[in-house]
Amino acid sequence: MWNQLQSIALRFPRLRLHKLLSLSAKTSFHLPCRDRRLSSTHASHDKKSIYILGVGSIGKLFAHSLAKSSSAPPVTLLLHRPELAVDCDKAGGCIEVVKNGSADKQCGFQTEVILQKGGDTSTHEIITNLIVVTKAQATVPALQPLKHRLTNESTILFLQNGLGVTEEVTARIFPNPSSRPQYLAGITTHGAYPTAPFSIVHAGIGTATVGAFLPPEDSGQQGIIVEDPVASIPANSRYLIQQILKAPALAATAVTPEQLLRARLEKLVINATVNPLTVIFNRHNGQLFGRPPIRVLIQRLLTEVSAVIRALINYKGNTMDSRFSEPALEKHVERVATFNSKGINSMLQDVRAGKETEIDYINGYIVARGAELGIQCPHNRKVVEMVKNGHVISESQISDFFPHIEGTEYH
Repeated sequence: MWNQLQSIALRFPRLRLHKLLSLSAKTSFHLPCRDRRLSSTHASHDKKSIYILGVGSIGKLFAHSLAKSSSAPPVTLLLHRPELAVDCDKAGGCIEVVKNGSADKQCGFQTEVILQKGGDTSTHEIITNLIVVTKAQATVPALQPLKHRLTNESTILFLQNGLGVTEEVTARIFPNPSSRPQYLAGITTHGAYPTAPFSIVHAGIGTATVGAFLPPEDSGQQGIIVEDPVASIPANSRYLIQQILKAPALAATAVTPEQLLRARLEKLVINATVNPLTVIFNRHNGQLFGRPPIRVLIQRLLTEVSAVIRALINYKGNTMDSRFSEPALEKHVERVATFNSKGINSMLQDVRAGKETEIDYINGYIVARGAELGIQCPHNRKVVEMVKNGHVISESQISDFFPHIEGTEYH
């Protein structure tokens, strides 16, 4: 920590020694990009400010897109390491996005370093609008230092892979419904990768889908079918949604809770089949379905995934489950894998970079919910184990890890 603060001192000489020493005891602190100072409006409770937690490629894409829109809101980047503030300063306080070979810079972002330790919690303004774009497994540790700044008038938009994160946040951070923030959820098909700390290439032009959060077991229990997506969103959360919808580069749409749940479940299916199998077999997305034994394994995974999802959404009665039959899911997975045939998905990227994957919130979620429902998911359980242990195999070894799967079973 001291080395980090010394580095900051070199970049920002006007931060005195006593100030640096005090920073080490705090949960979070503001740092200037290009030696900027906080304005009085920013230091107060600004309901129009949007905070972004998680400044990976998608987090930067959202920050850049929000800043580029008409009547752009103030955007603050919440950083988990002090040296990221130095990187921001080196970038001129700007985020650069390269799309189709053309570079565009947006500047004027505030940065705030969040230290994951206890400390002074009395001087930080309330966060009204928060977009969480961290990896699923990092969400609870990243949110803990912000707990005192989030109230029942705050809105958190979870924009992540997998399922189960929101429930974990509720159980571990906001167990009291009366003080719990409003939850929104979203998915995106945009693809981006970094070329420098604050420069990304927007390689995959996609869409974003956002709406009110709905747990799978609560689907179909709204009482009245909501036709207007915005009407299903709590009033104090509509500002955040509207700002996202106004950002042209995001190509965002608001949907009803049921529609969003369906989209999130469909993405979960893709992530639970294509992603881990590209890791286990070290192949690109499009190199899976053409191999008979791998296709059989996909079918076995989908049998378990379909059973769990249909049990969840039928828990109290629902007619959505026809979309989650095994044949429908297989067609959906093959279509997406073929469309992105040369792509390297996020899980394979994480493994190749030596990073922890989100497998516990994807196949691990299926296994855990299956256990609650009395549905055994041995193939998904084995996939979790193999990804965590770094097992990479050839298709000829499938039967060693997944008994009774042979190439002759392909149909």
